Amino acid sequence: MNAWLGCGAALLALGVPPVLWGAASGPLPRRILAQNAGGTVVALAVLLLAQGYGRPSYIDLSLVLALLGPVGTLVCVRLLAEDLAPGPPRAATAVTAGCVTGSVVVTAAVCAATAPGRATVKLATTGALVALGNVIAARALSARLVEAEDESGGRVGPGDGPGQRACPCPGGQRTGTATDGEAAMDGHRRPRTAMDGHGRGDAMSDDLGGSG
Repeated sequence: MNAWLGCGAALLALGVPPVLWGAASGPLPRRILAQNAGGTVVALAVLLLAQGYGRPSYIDLSLVLALLGPVGTLVCVRLLAEDLAPGPPRAATAVTAGCVTGSVVVTAAVCAATAPGRATVKLATTGALVALGNVIAARALSARLVEAEDESGGRVGPGDGPGQRACPCPGGQRTGTATDGEAAMDGHRRPRTAMDGHGRGDAMSDDLGGSG
């Protein structure tokens, strides 16, 4: 076993268990982030194994993973947008930074060990796609979580009392809200208005009776 195979095996051994744990437990945003990190780990491991076995054809598999990983993350964010809880997942920035740094380091090492040519261009492209895909997926997930937080804040604002009804307006603006006290006052006004109507009716009946 050469150094490339050892690094690939170590990356799989150290990266896959945390990814599986994150994808199988915890809130939905963390699971989406974990599955995206899992695609990155496998793609980088395939690059190392391709160099270790001397099989340039394995790079195509890594290239496919680099393309499908972020796409799958974007699809999950799109389809599961209503189920995403507000607030970014824990260590989201650290995970994204680790994936980008790992892709840069692995790609640079493999490119340095490969003779200049078509294979080097393919390796550099694969590494760039892995790093860029992690950034795009993380930004899309963070943007959707911010939208979810704004939507939840628009339903019940932080200053709303137990009897206030929030207007379903964008941005959480409450225009035309009514409190329990106002509703109760409206309820008390209605009977008085009805009584006033009956009083006017009785007065008109007395006038008609007197004139008759």
